[in-house]
Amino acid sequence: MIVYYYDVKGDQMGAGDSATLPDNATGQMPKTENDKWDGSQWVTPDLSPDEIKERERRDAEALRNQTLSNLTVTTSSGKTFDANNQARLDMQSGITAAIYQKKTKERWRLADNSEKEITLDELQEASALAIQAYATVKKIGV
Repeated sequence: MIVYYYDVKGDQMGAGDSATLPDNATGQMPKTENDKWDGSQWVTPDLSPDEIKERERRDAEALRNQTLSNLTVTTSSGKTFDANNQARLDMQSGITAAIYQKKTKERWRLADNSEKEITLDELQEASALAIQAYATVKKIGV
């Protein structure tokens, strides 16, 4: 049987036959990133208050980043736009290009991956909503 094996720090070392694991490895996967190997099993140590705060901070940051990467906004015309970091940059670039080229309409890929004709006003509204949504998630004022 092939198993993944881990060193005593919890780092995955590779995969191999369970009968030929290296001396410094186990086929048991640690349950958390803080688990310690006691020679026969992984043990989750009690965390200090500072470690608990740091874990909570990392968890909150991960959740915030996930929320930001999936952010969308819906304009008053009912069109839903992506509002993640790249989408906000794309909107600003599209607005700048449209103004320079004196365009009032453009084809745009919406959050559902469909392409629709949008107006410059819709793109400007979506951009403003995206900035506001970003600021709300990041808890900064706009």
